[in-house]
Amino acid sequence: MSGLCVIAGTRWIEMIAAAAAAIGKRQDDLNALDSTVGDGDHGTNIAAALAKAAASVTELPEPAPEAVLNEVGSTLATEMGGAAGVIFGAFFRGAALGTAGKAGIDAPQYVEVLRSGLKEVQKWGKARPGDKTMVDALAAALRAAEAAVAQQQSLEVVMQVAAAAAHQGAEATTAMEARKGRARFLGPRAIGFQDAGATSIALLLSAWSEVVCTNATNP
Repeated sequence: MSGLCVIAGTRWIEMIAAAAAAIGKRQDDLNALDSTVGDGDHGTNIAAALAKAAASVTELPEPAPEAVLNEVGSTLATEMGGAAGVIFGAFFRGAALGTAGKAGIDAPQYVEVLRSGLKEVQKWGKARPGDKTMVDALAAALRAAEAAVAQQQSLEVVMQVAAAAAHQGAEATTAMEARKGRARFLGPRAIGFQDAGATSIALLLSAWSEVVCTNATNP
């Protein structure tokens, strides 16, 4: 177990780039998921917005974690537009609150990143677990991360189990009837389709977990 690893601002920049690349590779799949309940452009929109955010954060004069995440939140809110932009922007701005004043983020603080991000998403979107939204992925990730921290696991492990749980949470939306977002108008017809937003969160957290702590110094 490595207890020395923390996520500093420069590593957050790498993590945003990794998330943008991962989402970009899967944007067609995300569009396909979105086409069942929406306009079929979720993948395209979030991929483009994350790519712009990944470029934008490299220009920050002082890339502290809070500044990086706030910049991503603002970019997504602007570039994605609509309700999705508001909600994904809220996740990153909430995550930024979980890093306030911190030069680097360790395992317990990563839990705060997820908790604050989820809180802000729910503040703006009013969704709860079981509503077939990104909340299902985030809530699952948070529970897993909390349990791993309680077991004194390393940051690497905490992020890995959170990502795995997010994927399980996203997959669980397939069996749900939507109660929020455009999918709610489909009623029972939304059952059988995985939520695109929850899937995006799972892909994002997986990308983060694959980048963090890849060397001993982890600048």
